[in-house]
Amino acid sequence: QGRSVFDFTPEDDAAKTVSILEDLAGRPGGTASLELRFRHKDGSWRILEAIGRNMLDHPVLAGVLVNSRDVTERRRIEEELTRQRDARIQSDKLADMGTLLAGVAHELNNPLTVVTGYSGILRRALGDGPLAERVDKIGIAAHRCVRIVQNFLALARHYPPERQQVRLNQIVREAVELLAYPLRVDNV
Repeated sequence: QGRSVFDFTPEDDAAKTVSILEDLAGRPGGTASLELRFRHKDGSWRILEAIGRNMLDHPVLAGVLVNSRDVTERRRIEEELTRQRDARIQSDKLADMGTLLAGVAHELNNPLTVVTGYSGILRRALGDGPLAERVDKIGIAAHRCVRIVQNFLALARHYPPERQQVRLNQIVREAVELLAYPLRVDNV
């Protein structure tokens, strides 16, 4: 009692409410709805859904009649459901990506097996001839592709995390291999 309703609303919500009420005042019999935060007597902020009706031309009431209801819990549940839906969508996208990666990896494995096998046979047949270095490069590139395919499969399978000893240099080498193209493109 003795205080303005705007003492219980944040400044930006109060400004929005005043603007809506001013617009409503120019429309006799008109209605407007809004949502605003309101300070509860326990000090917490609540979300109110309010509907105002211009009654200024009414012979007895002559004012703006506002009905409101607390929708705080409903908004909280809606936000939680939205977060859960977004997480589910993200999870589905990752699952689809995993399926795609697994399919691509399996399709690449067969020709890579042929390339690595024949490059090994060709290397042994050439001995130390002038083409041996070129065949070695083919073999190295094919093995690199095999490791990339294995990384794709590991990503697609979503194994639960496990702790084990690792060779840090090998991990760094593999990470650099995965990032080699973007690093080259960015001149790193």
